[in-house]
Amino acid sequence: MDDERYNPVPHDHDAMMKRVMSTEEGRQAYAETQEEFAIIDAMIEAVEKSGLSQEELARRMGTTQSSVSRMLHGRRSPSWKTATRLFRATGFAAKRIVLERVPKR
Repeated sequence: MDDERYNPVPHDHDAMMKRVMSTEEGRQAYAETQEEFAIIDAMIEAVEKSGLSQEELARRMGTTQSSVSRMLHGRRSPSWKTATRLFRATGFAAKRIVLERVPKR
């Protein structure tokens, strides 16, 4: 490999979202993921604000670093009990869930 410069794949998020939202199936799939992503986003924020490494967080939660990594990268959906353990291990708590009315199907 002579040229090892970073060469990202171009990605147009707005165009991708327009394609996803152009079909009923895409809109439904997007809506179904929003709650899960909101919880994972809150978990990531708690970890970042805590300054803990994944190893230390795993130790405090009584789990493995690889398990923490899978949760934070969306490769494993945590139960509410697991999410709560993560929040407590970081010194944070989820105090409010914001409700948003979704259109009827």
